Amino acid sequence: MSVVQLWDDLAERLRPVFAEYRGHIADLPVEVKADKTLLTEADVTVQQIIIDAIQAREPAAVVIAEEDERQGTRDEVASAGGRVWVIDPIDGTAEFVQEGRVEFCSVVCLLEDWLPVSAFVLAPELGAGRTPLVVTADARERRLTLNGEVVTPPLCSWRSCKRAAGLRARHDCVPLSKA
Repeated sequence: MSVVQLWDDLAERLRPVFAEYRGHIADLPVEVKADKTLLTEADVTVQQIIIDAIQAREPAAVVIAEEDERQGTRDEVASAGGRVWVIDPIDGTAEFVQEGRVEFCSVVCLLEDWLPVSAFVLAPELGAGRTPLVVTADARERRLTLNGEVVTPPLCSWRSCKRAAGLRARHDCVPLSKA
């Protein structure tokens, strides 16, 4: 399975879904989960689109998704041989449900031998003029793309601390080792 093709497919399929939900965000019901985070129909829909796209290419895929209601030990993860898909359908649902806010995204990561090997991030409104940003990463090829174009990462690794709404984020630049 080509992960690059999956990422392209997800970007194409998810952009209009985000646009549709954001078009009527004021009318979108919002639930508060037990952990005090928010859940909307959009979270569930986006998650299902991602799972369906993965399983269409890899029917026996092991998926761990944020809005999955399963808890406790997941036997299929132990038997997956280290190949697991991890999904956060809308990272930043609290931002997503507020008109005018743009700091939310979909995140998918593929782990092999319990290490991240490929990742996809779609931030549907974070670009200039509220345009989509699609970031992909391939650890094996040490390739990072932004909207399909290969980009050169900075000479440092960025760490970011989550921030509460209304507060400025703190970013730390940590020099990359020369290993």
